[in-house]
Amino acid sequence: MKIKNTILILAYILVFSSCASDDDNTPTQIDREPETVIEQTAIINFTNEESNEIDFGDVVVDIITTQVFNIENTGNSDLNITNIVIPDNYTIDISSTTITPDTNKDFTITFSPTEILDYSNVIQIESNATGGNDTITITGFGVSPIYDGSIVLNTQEEVDHFGKLGYTSITGGLNIGQVTSIASTIVDLEPLNKILEVGFLEVFSTTSLENLNGLEKLNVINSIQMVSNSALKNIDALKSVTKLEGYINFLSNNSLTKIDGLENLIEVKENVRFNKNALLENIDGLSSLKSVGTDFDLLGSPLIENLNGLSSLENVGVELHVSGSLLLENLNGLSNLKSASLLRFSDNVSLYDYCGIKDLLTNDGANLYHNGQRYNRFNPTKSEVVNSTCSELVPLGVYDGNLLMDSNSDIEKFVSKNFHTIRGSFGVNGQAITNLDFLENLETVTSDLNIRNTDLTNLDGLDKLIYVNQLFIQENAMLADYCGLNSFIENGTINNTGDYRYIITDNLYNPTLEELQNGQCTD
Repeated sequence: MKIKNTILILAYILVFSSCASDDDNTPTQIDREPETVIEQTAIINFTNEESNEIDFGDVVVDIITTQVFNIENTGNSDLNITNIVIPDNYTIDISSTTITPDTNKDFTITFSPTEILDYSNVIQIESNATGGNDTITITGFGVSPIYDGSIVLNTQEEVDHFGKLGYTSITGGLNIGQVTSIASTIVDLEPLNKILEVGFLEVFSTTSLENLNGLEKLNVINSIQMVSNSALKNIDALKSVTKLEGYINFLSNNSLTKIDGLENLIEVKENVRFNKNALLENIDGLSSLKSVGTDFDLLGSPLIENLNGLSSLENVGVELHVSGSLLLENLNGLSNLKSASLLRFSDNVSLYDYCGIKDLLTNDGANLYHNGQRYNRFNPTKSEVVNSTCSELVPLGVYDGNLLMDSNSDIEKFVSKNFHTIRGSFGVNGQAITNLDFLENLETVTSDLNIRNTDLTNLDGLDKLIYVNQLFIQENAMLADYCGLNSFIENGTINNTGDYRYIITDNLYNPTLEELQNGQCTD
């Protein structure tokens, strides 16, 4: 019995264990997030400084020029560029490379046209790119080395760019700066050294340009203008210029000290003008100049001491005018001049010697401009130079020659000189004259004193007058007071004894000489 019970217990345990084992083997379900698959991308992003294409513009044949563009990989995997296909006449520094995500690489492309053609095309990029543009538009034109027309360059950047284009000739003008523009800060013309010929050269309103270096090979066909270049010191680079069909004009270049760059210039068919170049020391740079077609003007250059730079000059078509050269004493530099229609010299306060033009005047090669010699130390007529004296050191305080006052500027100049004697005739004319205070130092007029058609009401200011050759007072509609002449009438001299020594007519009051001598100086 005991054995039977033991067997039953074992059987029960086996059954129970079997059931428990079945429960443990039941599978348990587990929920999992689905896996995200990341797409691999490599994206071409092309950039250029100026646009979304590469534009070389016009490039002279056989000139090499370069540009830089950039490719960025905005994808998340490596961009493998296996080849960059470049059109003819272009080259590139990198043809295959790898660009990692979110990085970029610069490429340098070179354009070298060999013919006058349109080289515009596309660049093809071969790569594993999954996006972006695999072509780049490229534009370039091969052009003639002759630039047709005129070019205006206002900035150093424009000078640099135009120089890189490689033009060797300009049919029109090479304009550095403009008269009407804001002052140009161009400092260097060296980039223009390939240019061999231009129609005309103009340099306007520069503030930092000290010289024309870079133009040493330049021949100018027509004309040269240099205007208001405040830093320009010399023009030495212009030595290739030998003849001009047009003119030369140098105006208000306040740092210019010499013009030696014109030393090979032989002929100018129109005008030569140097005006208001305050620091110009000499004109020796014109030493080869033989002929000027119309006018030669040297004005407002106070430091000029001589005209030796004109020693080769033989012909001036119309007028030669020298004014405002305060240190100029003689005209010896004009001794080889054979012809000029007119000669005029004014405001050269030290000029007393005209012997350098005596032969010219004697042979009727030129005439002295009538009354054109003003405010020089000596102001002779043609007849005086030819027949009497060509040189005279006129004393200070004495004005030599005839003089006319008809404007406020004339009055201001006269007052600044402190003249007490007029060795010639003296005229006061025009309604701008309302008083004679500016004559308070005047003592002597060796020829005629003529007061005509003014708005004077009196003659106050002539108190120191002691000598005239003849006295004419006419057509002064408001003049009724002659008391300013009392001292002269009492103590002075009218030298001429003829019928026309004293003429007073057509004024508001017209006293005779006897009436003035009797004290009847007002109406």
